[in-house]
Amino acid sequence: MKSIIKRIVRSNPWLSGWYDYMDGDPMAVSESEEIFKEPVECRDLDELYNMLKSHEGVFKYKNLLFFSSYAYGIFVYDMRRPDDYIDHLTLDYMDYNRFADLINRLSEK
Repeated sequence: MKSIIKRIVRSNPWLSGWYDYMDGDPMAVSESEEIFKEPVECRDLDELYNMLKSHEGVFKYKNLLFFSSYAYGIFVYDMRRPDDYIDHLTLDYMDYNRFADLINRLSEK
């Protein structure tokens, strides 16, 4: 799991802090490694939704990993195919029912 997370963070310029580094933030890369270090396993969609709305970090639900960043939104990855994100979310305008429908579809693929 840790190697998958590390690979995802390194390959995504938003998550890795590369874009912030290029914009002049010399600490962005090391900060991103701390934020996206250990996944929090969510038991159900309610817990996942609430965690994503109020926390940065990595969250696991079924076969999906959610990388939540206050600055860049939420990148969703399928752990079985972690080479590219399968969706990008912003929960500011998404209600719970729409979120649940989307996550159920993504986790069944």
